[in-house]
Amino acid sequence: MLPGVACRQTTASPRGLEVDFAGAQRCVSAGIRYLASVALPGHSVRAGHQIIERMSTLTNATAITDKTRELCQIILDHPIFQTAQARIQAFVANDQARTQYETLVDKGQELRHRQHHGETLGEAEVRAFETEREALLRNPVARGFVDAQSELHELQHAIEQQVALTFKLGRLPTPEDLANQSCGDGCSCHHH
Repeated sequence: MLPGVACRQTTASPRGLEVDFAGAQRCVSAGIRYLASVALPGHSVRAGHQIIERMSTLTNATAITDKTRELCQIILDHPIFQTAQARIQAFVANDQARTQYETLVDKGQELRHRQHHGETLGEAEVRAFETEREALLRNPVARGFVDAQSELHELQHAIEQQVALTFKLGRLPTPEDLANQSCGDGCSCHHH
């Protein structure tokens, strides 16, 4: 996540990607209060307060907050984001596409749950699910929603990766640094 900003992808929200500055500040404040309430193992309470003072200085750094807000505005103004949001809004307004999507998601969750608990899925069940999935993806409004969610996820991941690498490396990541990153567990892309 971005420093001082909580960005989260939501499928329940018609806006898709939400930025919650107030919630992020509450989380940071709660973390500072928690650290103030406990002494770190091997450290005095005074040492804990010094850490809290440093954290407070970082979270109140207006330059970081200002640049984070600027980045968020750039994201909101970017054509990829605006196009994705328009497709999400079209999906939210289309009851038939939403119902079709929700039905498929529910069925997929049920099948995964049963499989996770050791049940063998029948070939007919799997085929019926795949048929419903293909029908959903033929619906242009539903397909637009699925594609928009994927695009926003990729954008969010790219931003998070750059920020995380900056913290990890202590410098701006190079294109080579980014190319050498794995997307995480379960990733089947070429970045291993």
